[in-house]
Amino acid sequence: MPNRKTVLIVGATAIVLVIIVFALFSSSMSPISSFISPVSAKGNVIVTLKDEETGKPIGKVSGGYVRVVLGGVDRGYLTDYGELKIEGVDPGSHELMLIVPSYGEVRRFVDVGSGQTVPVDIKVNMPNPVFSVGVDVKLTGTAFWENLFGDSETGHIKVSLTNVGDADSVSTSVLVIVYKKDDLSMPIATEMLNFQSLVPRSRGGGSETEEWACEAFLWGPGEVVATVVFDGWPYTPQNRQVVSQVSVPASMMDELTNSILNYLNQNPDLVINTVAKIVIGALA
Repeated sequence: MPNRKTVLIVGATAIVLVIIVFALFSSSMSPISSFISPVSAKGNVIVTLKDEETGKPIGKVSGGYVRVVLGGVDRGYLTDYGELKIEGVDPGSHELMLIVPSYGEVRRFVDVGSGQTVPVDIKVNMPNPVFSVGVDVKLTGTAFWENLFGDSETGHIKVSLTNVGDADSVSTSVLVIVYKKDDLSMPIATEMLNFQSLVPRSRGGGSETEEWACEAFLWGPGEVVATVVFDGWPYTPQNRQVVSQVSVPASMMDELTNSILNYLNQNPDLVINTVAKIVIGALA
């Protein structure tokens, strides 16, 4: 029967053998483990789309939404706020394609790292309606002796509108403003003319005309007729510059410009759409 010292020696030897075997096993497995690569975490892509000129988000356009394709896979549509988060994207380089109604395709390459969320902010210059305005005024009045007592005349105002841009106009209207030439502080009459939607001339659209018989014209002093074009296409840029189509003194232009802009500011209920163009169209 082995003594206690022998047992301790044998036990120690066994422990050493176990350590040696484990070390040899680990070293023999190291070439195999070198072939096992860590699993890469998937990433995310956040897409936003805005109009370059107005800064407005592009989501729903002309009744359709912007379709998103990433890496050849259909990922759905941008929201009304012009954005979409794409989750579970494999690391690497992917082609992003946006199909924008009324504009066309937009392509970008996106590099996604492991576990990375990549923002992709895209701006495009959306097409817009552009308006050419014509204003014609003809006067019909009462008899000469009646006008001596300050009776009014009737101004037959004809407004012609043509879309010379690249997109259909939306809920287009024209505010007609009449001023006395000798008092440009406040209009003597206003009228809103509705044109609805105008197709661009390049796609077969033509000029549309609306008329207004304004009975507020006064015999003698003369009037100035200005027009403000409003449009509801979401990417029409705000244009509050006054464009003159008649020859008026510079001092009158400045005063008219200020008066028209003040009138619009004081009557915000009239400005239901974008101010697309302001035209001083006629002197009567």
